[in-house]
Amino acid sequence: MTNLNLRGCLFLFIAVVMFQLVGCGIVLREPDVYSAEVDFVEDVGKEVVRTGSAVIAMECECVEVEGNLYFSTRQCADLAEALVVTTARLGYHTDFMRFLGGINEERPTEKPPNIPEATTLCPPVNGGIGGTGSVDGGTQ
Repeated sequence: MTNLNLRGCLFLFIAVVMFQLVGCGIVLREPDVYSAEVDFVEDVGKEVVRTGSAVIAMECECVEVEGNLYFSTRQCADLAEALVVTTARLGYHTDFMRFLGGINEERPTEKPPNIPEATTLCPPVNGGIGGTGSVDGGTQ
């Protein structure tokens, strides 16, 4: 048997075994290890939100153009977008990871949380329109 055929057979064997294991509902990871991995993902996401929010507060400005609010730089707009998405969806996705990994029995809702506009992170402009300047509505 050539090296290529041997690799192909090995791949096919592994694919069949994995399909059978997954199809039978067998979890391939230790629950404690998987739970620690999900906790790590959640902790990193929260830290990214915390430090990103500080960067926006110190470095970013918003401008009002025809009644609409915009970040003054693309980098700030991109960071704000990442922060509102992470804040809105981190808990939902980690809860789903726990459910799919067999850690939690309760399935999260079918519909993920809505993502607010990134400009909700803008401080008020000219004493008027603006967000709270915080990803959680000002309660941080």
